[in-house]
Amino acid sequence: AEFRAALDAFFDDRDVEIVAIVEGCDEITSRLVQARHSYAVENFAWWQNFAPCVFRQPGGSCLVDFSEFHRTSASGGAAET
Repeated sequence: AEFRAALDAFFDDRDVEIVAIVEGCDEITSRLVQARHSYAVENFAWWQNFAPCVFRQPGGSCLVDFSEFHRTSASGGAAET
C-alpha cells in the first residue's frame, strides 16, 4: 500500500501518457494497417496481467480470441487499493 501511495503521488503532478502503435499488413489487400491508442494514467490497470487471448490450434496455426483481448486479472503482486 505504501508503494502504491508513492506511485500515485508521483503521477499526480506529472502529465504522463503512453502511446501504443500497432502496425501490420492486411493479407487481402497487402496494404499497411496502423492503429494508435493513447493511455492516460487514469486508464492504467495497476497490478493486472492480460488474460491469454492467443491460442495455438492443433494444426499449428494461431487463433486470436478477441472477446478476451481486454480482459485482465490480478497479478498476485502488490495489493490493489
